[in-house]
Amino acid sequence: IWQQNLNTSQPAQESLLNRLDAVNWDIIALQEPHINLVQNTASTNCFRALYPSA
Repeated sequence: IWQQNLNTSQPAQESLLNRLDAVNWDIIALQEPHINLVQNTASTNCFRALYPSA
């Protein structure tokens, strides 16, 4: 499990997701991810974004 606080930084989130190897990590827990104008966050094809239910 990799846990990281991104402080809503888009460059930090993109950098982290692009350098993590899915072979080595089953779970990536991002605190304070960057949220775009349509209330979505970024991910890669190696990982799936999950959102908490309200």
